[in-house]
Amino acid sequence: MIEKCPVTGIQVSTDDQGVKRVKVVETTHGTIQTPVVVNCAGVWAAKLGQMTGVKVPLISMHHAYVVTERIEGIQVIENCPVTGIQVSTDDLGVKRVKAVETTHGTIQTPVVVNCAESFTADHKPLMGEAPEVRGFFLGCGFNSAGDKRRPVTEGETNY
Repeated sequence: MIEKCPVTGIQVSTDDQGVKRVKVVETTHGTIQTPVVVNCAGVWAAKLGQMTGVKVPLISMHHAYVVTERIEGIQVIENCPVTGIQVSTDDLGVKRVKAVETTHGTIQTPVVVNCAESFTADHKPLMGEAPEVRGFFLGCGFNSAGDKRRPVTEGETNY
């Protein structure tokens, strides 16, 4: 794996039986001959798939959520509308969320996550080799729950 090395193209060849196969990955640092590509590109996975002719059925969207400590008396909040946000400004002028007001009460010092995520229509991840191109594997569309789909190791929590 090479960090900070964007993929600019993927070359696919067709063998004598008409089967398409991954051949070369083109990057900003040169080309890499390889028979295998694993597409774990998140919100950019569909764009990477287009380079090979593989349709990667993902919907990318701006996704925001709040991680809090347990709220007394509430087991599961399926839909918790936000009614207000309290913001504080530190000595450097950086604004931070101090509290989030909801229909269930005020949540103090939450962690606000606001990022791009990719989703599948059926909320199931795309995993395995693409049928259109041999050697092009998908590991994407985890619907903002990628970390929650792995086993929890000793000593850590899986929030």
